Amino acid sequence: MDNQGIFTYDSSLPTARDRMRHMLGDTDAANPLRYDESYDAMLTYFENETLATAKMARALASEFAQKFSSVNIQGGPSITYSERVKTWLALADKLEAAVGSSGGVGIGTSYSGTVLRRTIVEESEYGRPLFEDHVWTVD
Repeated sequence: MDNQGIFTYDSSLPTARDRMRHMLGDTDAANPLRYDESYDAMLTYFENETLATAKMARALASEFAQKFSSVNIQGGPSITYSERVKTWLALADKLEAAVGSSGGVGIGTSYSGTVLRRTIVEESEYGRPLFEDHVWTVD
């Protein structure tokens, strides 16, 4: 992403944007998936936090589906984008179903699923990146 936007995230989740970022695994300020303006636009357009989160999940899945399904870095890590796509699509399906069956309730609607976010936390002594996995599972 270009470096022209603003990224904010509060892990206490006081705002709809924070809750959306949390659900989508977009919590790394050094490597944001989207800037605040994108989340705010989705919330304004859909006027429903759950539906806006589902639509953002579909947008992310669409973007990452256009990338190689996996990347192997010689002497380094292997990155699999296809798993992210599946996770975001499953989340979108569940959130859209929750909105459809409840008449548009908020993020607190019951659903289950897993969100995975892998971030580079530092470089190892061998010059390879070290990853930290963030996994959220909701039953």
